[in-house]
Amino acid sequence: MSPCVYFESGKISRIENLDCPDANWETWGKQVDSLVNWTKENHPGLNGFIHDLTMKGAQDYMKAIALYKNRKDTD
Repeated sequence: MSPCVYFESGKISRIENLDCPDANWETWGKQVDSLVNWTKENHPGLNGFIHDLTMKGAQDYMKAIALYKNRKDTD
């Protein structure tokens, strides 16, 4: 079953049915925190994307992911 996403004024206003039985939320949370902290330190212009529910926030999120994946200090 797919979630229903509702928009108001170009922003997500509500999401229904987030049943994800196979999701590992602990791992997801750690990875998001790592991405946010790395972005804040290395690309401060993208800071705040995690709370920005606009199209620009989504685009900045994707930029942050791409930059993080291509970082030089990959372990």
